[in-house]
This record gives sequence, structure tokens and C-alpha cells, in this order.
Amino acid sequence: MSSEGNNKIGLVVMQLAIKFVLIIVLGIIFIVTISRAYHLGYEVFDNSVSSSNDGYEMTFVIGENETTKDVARHLKRAGLIKEITVFEIQKIFYDLDIKPGTYKISTSSTSKELLQQFNDGEKPIKEDEE
Repeated sequence: MSSEGNNKIGLVVMQLAIKFVLIIVLGIIFIVTISRAYHLGYEVFDNSVSSSNDGYEMTFVIGENETTKDVARHLKRAGLIKEITVFEIQKIFYDLDIKPGTYKISTSSTSKELLQQFNDGEKPIKEDEE
């Protein structure tokens, strides 16, 4: 075999190796992306309660200029939702608004129930309940 023939064979082997590695990398990226998309979809449609306690009522205030992200941050800090982004997607998906006000919410509420309550608007809180 000539030197030129060996070079061509080496080049073909190198090209195949590069294609093989590229296919493997793209496959891994595809699997990771699908896995994350599934997880996000599951979280959006999951109706489980985030809080692990028995469920008690608490007062929750939504200010006049608070965004969905602000409300979600407060809910996450209180342990009422798991993920801020999921809460924002649920708000869009369920086509609900978040109205400012003072709410009496249950820690055993799902994020969908909380969104529905915030969409329905503030209900007066009796003085003896505070």
C-alpha cells in the first residue's frame, strides 16, 4: 500500500469517528431535552399539594403592582409551590389572572386552586378570623 492510500483510509476512519461521536452527543442532548420537557409537563399538570403539612389557613397578600413572578416567589418561600416557572406556565395555560388583595389560603391547596382563588378575587376576611 502506498502512503497516499493509508492517508485516505486514515481520513475515512477519522470522518467516521467524528460522525459517530457527533451522533452520540446529539443523542444525549436529545434525551436530556426530552427528559426535561417531560418533567416540566408533568409539573404543570400535576395536581399534588406542594406543602407536606396537614393544611392550615394563612393570610396571603398580593400587592397592586406585583407580577406573577413576584407572587410565585412569595408562594415558593412559603412552601406552597415547588417551582416558580411551573406556576407561571400554569397561569398562562389555565388562562387565569392574579388580582391584588388579601387572601385567606390553605397550605393544602394545589397551585391550580391558588391560581383560581387569585383569579376570583379577594374575599373579605372577618375581623374574628385574623
